[in-house]
Amino acid sequence: MNGESLLVKTKDYELNFIKPCITERKKVLAEVKLRRGFKPEVLCDIMSKSKLAKHTKCSEDLGIARIEWEGKTILVFASGEINIRRADDKEDALKTANFIKDILLGK
Repeated sequence: MNGESLLVKTKDYELNFIKPCITERKKVLAEVKLRRGFKPEVLCDIMSKSKLAKHTKCSEDLGIARIEWEGKTILVFASGEINIRRADDKEDALKTANFIKDILLGK
């Protein structure tokens, strides 16, 4: 697998690409872009109150939240970009993207 571009487009986000994970064979890296971003302090506040709070480290100064969850590393940027590392496959990346999106958008 060399990677695929613009795989999925929904009303809330686009799954821009998916490619093999550099650090772990048989895993993939996905980049998701939400249709909106967040102020860094809002991003950190949302994540600190979420069900993933104990799995999350957030920096308002950098505008990034790092989540270690179910064997994946998920980076959420205040810009609305989400990087999902070590997903099992495209379906796992989509499931993870939807889960994180629902937390961020309060669904």
